[in-house]
Amino acid sequence: MRSAKLGCIILAALFILEGGRGIKEMDLSDFLPQEIGKWKASGQDQTFSRANIFDYLDGGGEVYLAYDFRKLLEREYVNPGEGPIVAEIYDMGLAEDAYGIFTHDSDGEKITIGQGALYGAGLLRFWKKEYFVRVLAEKETTESKKAVFALGAEIDGAINGKGEKPRLIACLPGEGLIEASVRYFHTQVSLNNHLFLGDANILDLNRETDLALGRYQDRGHKSRLLIVMYKDESGAGAAFRKFRRAAPDSARADGAGRSAEKMGRFIVAVFEAPDKKGAASLLKKATLRIKEVFNGK
Repeated sequence: MRSAKLGCIILAALFILEGGRGIKEMDLSDFLPQEIGKWKASGQDQTFSRANIFDYLDGGGEVYLAYDFRKLLEREYVNPGEGPIVAEIYDMGLAEDAYGIFTHDSDGEKITIGQGALYGAGLLRFWKKEYFVRVLAEKETTESKKAVFALGAEIDGAINGKGEKPRLIACLPGEGLIEASVRYFHTQVSLNNHLFLGDANILDLNRETDLALGRYQDRGHKSRLLIVMYKDESGAGAAFRKFRRAAPDSARADGAGRSAEKMGRFIVAVFEAPDKKGAASLLKKATLRIKEVFNGK
């Protein structure tokens, strides 16, 4: 009985040390088959971490480093009669960040794989749990497209469980929201990719800030709604004062079609609305959603 109790304690300790992922953390290669149809794995898998991601992605590494990216594994599949297919699995550390990097680019046709998937021009992208997956056929043909989908489905099936979307996303009001426009991110690098407010970090963004961004269809206009969540209320207050003081004219909250408000540890801002009334209306809807989702905290 005593040894059994000791065993349970050791197992529990191992689970905690593994960060809740389980006693044995899955290696990324465990998610990939050795072959898919007529395509077979070729050469050695390549792995990259935060320290050397630029060796693989060159200028694109910053986008991943702006999230909690941990590791990337790449495997190539070859078929003598077709072009190669490359599979990439990114361990993003958190399910929220896997979702976030998936939202970085919304191009493509929606596909039912993982927890959200898009396909276009030979490239399949999807997220599931804390993983972001890309499967790319160098040459898109009928056969390679089938193989890309089949490989994506295999990887999807190998990843057990699901992850939750960021809670902040639920604060974007549903009415008028263009679903494909939704973005989730943390830092100035990502903000500049989606909504340029100037070179300076006027919102004091960092790895601990969470941002949700969406476009809204309103009377022929496409308004933008930005919600920033800070670690605490004092951080939000300091950032809001800086934002009001340093924002360029195109981003100021006091012009036609623009509005901004600090609410607890949140900053909510509307840009490009059809007029001041439209901006105020969208701002109000967003603040109400924040109160509902976060109970006003």
